[in-house]
Amino acid sequence: MSYKEVIKNSSALRLFWSLLPKQRMLLIIILSFLATLLSLGSPFVIRFLLDSVLPSQNLNHLVVAALLLILLPLSARGVGHVIVKQRILLTAVVQSALQSKVMSSYLSGPIARILEYPIGHVNTVILSDCQILVIGIVSLIEAFAQSLVTLGVTIYFLLSTSPHLVVGVVLVSLCRFPFQRKMASLSKEGTALQQSWQSELSTNTTDSFNGIQTVKLYVLEDKQSQALQARVLKKYREMGVIERRLQAVISMETLLNACIPALVYGYGGYLALMGKASLGVLVAALQFVSRGTESLNALVGLYARAKPLTVHSHRINEFLEFPNEFSSSPPQIKGVPSKVQELVVRDVFFRYKEEDSFLLQGVSFSVTRGVLTALAGASGSGKTTLCSILCRLGRPRSGSILLNGIDVQELDLRAYREAVALYTDMEYYFAGSIRDNLMIAKSKASCGEIARALYISTFDEVLLTLPAGLDTIIGKAGRALSSGQKQRLSLARMVLREPQVVLLDEFTSHVDPLSEGAMRSRIEPWLRERVSLIVSHKEGTLEWADRILVLEHGKVSEKNGSYSKGGNQYALVAASSTKA
Repeated sequence: MSYKEVIKNSSALRLFWSLLPKQRMLLIIILSFLATLLSLGSPFVIRFLLDSVLPSQNLNHLVVAALLLILLPLSARGVGHVIVKQRILLTAVVQSALQSKVMSSYLSGPIARILEYPIGHVNTVILSDCQILVIGIVSLIEAFAQSLVTLGVTIYFLLSTSPHLVVGVVLVSLCRFPFQRKMASLSKEGTALQQSWQSELSTNTTDSFNGIQTVKLYVLEDKQSQALQARVLKKYREMGVIERRLQAVISMETLLNACIPALVYGYGGYLALMGKASLGVLVAALQFVSRGTESLNALVGLYARAKPLTVHSHRINEFLEFPNEFSSSPPQIKGVPSKVQELVVRDVFFRYKEEDSFLLQGVSFSVTRGVLTALAGASGSGKTTLCSILCRLGRPRSGSILLNGIDVQELDLRAYREAVALYTDMEYYFAGSIRDNLMIAKSKASCGEIARALYISTFDEVLLTLPAGLDTIIGKAGRALSSGQKQRLSLARMVLREPQVVLLDEFTSHVDPLSEGAMRSRIEPWLRERVSLIVSHKEGTLEWADRILVLEHGKVSEKNGSYSKGGNQYALVAASSTKA
């Protein structure tokens, strides 16, 4: 398979090639040629010194030879510094662009697919695999250029000395190739095992750290530590088998490698004794063979160095080949209606996988602008699943969802999600300040818009207790705030977005009754300007709603209820929730 076919069949390599600054890479190759040629000048100077300068006892030529032996390596080193600078710039550009593309592809995938991968694995692919792949490929190209020049000059010199010597060196070197391939295979196996274990260990330790409260409540500290120790020991036992096999192959390869200088010493010495080669030629030949052997090793070893990169490339390919939910079904209508009057759910069936049972079965209802509609139901009845479907985090197996009579699948997904806001009590809070977490909803929000959002959510009362105000650092996952404060912040973030459709999933679950009443009174005028669906078990929230839907076992069992009616299913749901 040619290199073009390899690149064509790999999304990661194809993307790398498209991102690679070709002119800068060409400059690095040319500079590598130059640096290598300068470093190869020393053997020629030594030959000149031994065969011409010393026999003629020419002091001027001796000084020139000595200066050349100093200047040639210094010049090569100077060019090497330029190469390093250019390589760093090239690597930074390609690596950052590749990581950005991989992360964008991952984040743009369907959420069900995203959740299949542990966070530790995702971080490894984006932060580590991309870096290793870019640095590895650039170094391979550079090493190939340097080795090719060195080998070419070496062969030229040896051919001018003795063709038989070249044939012998090449034959011995070719015998090493099978061992190089075996080394590459074992290295790949070891790298794959190492990556797999690293990801698994990271996932296990992350579980322990994320579930620290459960670990302590169930007194699992010792059990978790011992389990980690057992996994690490098992890992090293498996790695030890591969390492022993690898060392055996390396020993055989080293033996063949030692045959090359022995051949040169023996045959070159014979030529010198027979008067067919001078002392200068022999010394220069020894230096060239030494460097040529290293270059040949490097060329043969390029395969071994490239093989492990396929592991990283394969892992990156997984993310690059994610189906993009924003482009998988091109929208027929780009924008969302300027003023949404009605959200209609029509005979929706949904399940995650074909083998699963339906979580939603023939769900049908409508929500009108200005009418506060509550959605009640026991745990597991499908309320949260329904909210996810309404946000297009999943697609119904059948049925449709309409905005102003337009099927939402015909609308641009980005525009749709900007128009529909979902509040849940499991919202994520980024490490940073309160302001940072607010501004993700609207990066260019004015002070007036922020103040309004804070007032409607009643978070302005929380700010009065914080000396740093909006600049208060809330820490990872908002640890500096209580559950109730985080709910208000999430509500403020949603208000700042100014969505047209609002889905509130238990938005007062962590606040006291007094605060809940204040939140409802402030947010009600804002909700009545929109299409609003409020998921709740709380009796007060159900009383507040104009209309109540009841979801039971994935089906709507009540559509047009009001809490003032006695004995209906929604009242029983609230009563059972209160008792619980």
